[in-house]
Amino acid sequence: MKTLALIAGLIGVGLILFSIRLFIGLRPERTAEEKERREEGDGEMETLTLKEISHIWTEEDETPSDENNALVGDVIEFTEVAKLWRKPPSATDEATTPPPAFAIEEIAGFYRTMVENQRLVKGARRTVIVEILKLLDAEGTCPSVVGKGHAGGGGKVTETDAQYGAEAYSLLATIPLYRHSLAVARKFAATAGKGAMLADCLIIALGHDIGKIPSFHKKYYSTADHPVISKIVLGGIPEYASLPNRQELDAAIGNHHAITPPDELTVQLKRCDHDARAEELATFGNVGVPLMPAEQVTADADRPKTDHPLGSPVEGKFTPTTLELPSWFDVDTVLSLLGEMVNRLEETPTGSRWHIVSMPNGLVFANQDALWRVIHRIGGHDPLVKLADANEEMKRNLLHTVVWELSRVKNAIATDLMGRGHYMTQTTVVTKGGKGYSVLLIPFRAEAFGTLPSTLENEKPQALRQMVADIKLKIREGATCVT
Repeated sequence: MKTLALIAGLIGVGLILFSIRLFIGLRPERTAEEKERREEGDGEMETLTLKEISHIWTEEDETPSDENNALVGDVIEFTEVAKLWRKPPSATDEATTPPPAFAIEEIAGFYRTMVENQRLVKGARRTVIVEILKLLDAEGTCPSVVGKGHAGGGGKVTETDAQYGAEAYSLLATIPLYRHSLAVARKFAATAGKGAMLADCLIIALGHDIGKIPSFHKKYYSTADHPVISKIVLGGIPEYASLPNRQELDAAIGNHHAITPPDELTVQLKRCDHDARAEELATFGNVGVPLMPAEQVTADADRPKTDHPLGSPVEGKFTPTTLELPSWFDVDTVLSLLGEMVNRLEETPTGSRWHIVSMPNGLVFANQDALWRVIHRIGGHDPLVKLADANEEMKRNLLHTVVWELSRVKNAIATDLMGRGHYMTQTTVVTKGGKGYSVLLIPFRAEAFGTLPSTLENEKPQALRQMVADIKLKIREGATCVT
């Protein structure tokens, strides 16, 4: 019985092996038939496996090494090999989608050079880009700034552009929105290169300020600023709304004015927007020294790991960066102008205000607005100082740099009251009536102003004594100082 079972098993194995051999023997003949049919022009696309075309880049060496039979050949880019299986665009497809027409030649030129011939800018993303360009073409001749002096100002939401000084705002208002958007897009495209991120970079660069168009801004300005309005407008484009990474693009557009952008896409958008603005202001003359971060050397082990095609943002809270100080900066002039503000009250429509106040212990506390005023008085002609009015990150970087330069050159700052990387300390201001409130202040030393603490106290007006009876340092209470 066992013998019969063994014989039956051997017969079964033999039949299987015979079937496999028969299948292999017939396959070349079938492949030849398929090839012949394709040559006759049946319209089907040729299908090949990577193994079948591997001879293109792995030709056998005529003189193999003793260790192994190595395969060598010409180096061919994988994208070139991919043409064998990637379906080329048909003439009929191109005929059914004629190129869009634009009235503004700058926009038309941008489309021809940055969109039309870019192989990776296609499908739904190309449609979105074209729709944004059409909006800019139809309504993008409006000013590139909003929030002050024209439609949209006076709403419940404060626009970032409204923080520009009057002169800078007036100059930037002469730059049409479409031109600013194209400039940002070109800079962003240069960052992305011709990679897979190019289409997304163009979308957010062209669309980040689309909410400034008057017809949209008037409708929403009382409840949203222009980044939020831009997201609403783009969300009305069906192809944009259906993009699988729409949330990522929305986040970049919505946070491009944030002091700590959440991801590298937003970081790059913010940087390109800033660089475009700096160049726009520079075209009006009085160009200052660029306030670029000083070179910092970071060990490879300390560099953040890249998890995004454009890199990885620095994690954590905002940390000021030391800048290259411009030629107009002068330590003595800064201290002299600050000295004129010590223990002085400013009358405003809402009452009296102080900016710098002295204390009997030899410390002089200044709010950052006082130092920023002095910087404006000295370097207000610099377009990048004007730009910093609406760029909180740049403003803080400059203030941080100036404070630590004053400490380095004149020992003017009580740096023991601040943590490294900070330029202010957390304090509690106590009034004569015993009420207290928290505020960040810059701790100066009285001798930095060339006078004694007692002299400053004698000059302090009674009204100021009522407003500021004492200033307590939270750092001495165990709190952490902040920027």
